[in-house]
Amino acid sequence: MAGAAAVGKDEDDIWGKARKAADDLYEIRDTFFPQNPYVKTSKLQHESDLALKLLDSIPAEGRKLPVQRATYGYLRGKILDVVPDYRKEAEDCNPLF
Repeated sequence: MAGAAAVGKDEDDIWGKARKAADDLYEIRDTFFPQNPYVKTSKLQHESDLALKLLDSIPAEGRKLPVQRATYGYLRGKILDVVPDYRKEAEDCNPLF
């Protein structure tokens, strides 16, 4: 039984890390103002790629429940939407449409 509790804790931890990664992206977007705007765009793109890899590391069985699918779609869309360039994929992540 302890093994199942550890798996659940690990799963909660990865969701927490994914939420924090998404929030950190918006913190960078809203507070980081280098002299060259390309530096900010490049940093956001790099960090969003890392955040997407973290989110995608959540196994499919960890995204079966409706709340998990909704959270996954929300976080994925939020991460994709942080970069200045428009990405249709960010809109497509919304599980409600």
